[in-house]
Amino acid sequence: MKPVLVIELIMPEGSAFALVANARFCLERAGQVEKSTELGQRFYALDENTAHIYDDAKRLVEEYCDVTWLNTPEKVREFNAREALAKSE
Repeated sequence: MKPVLVIELIMPEGSAFALVANARFCLERAGQVEKSTELGQRFYALDENTAHIYDDAKRLVEEYCDVTWLNTPEKVREFNAREALAKSE
């Protein structure tokens, strides 16, 4: 069973290393240490010079965790709209 992982708005878009570290921590917390190690090995086997490293990391993480992405452009706009509304009240 895949553990649940939520990627917050504060997650930097380009930080593939932070993304994988969060996923590995989530897996370890769920008692899936072997899967955490496997994810790390697969991530470090990627060519980090590619322009698509973050997208590749996202796909890997989605194989191991049930991810809710809160840092997509749609979610960011929704968050900003809620913040603006809250400030105007």
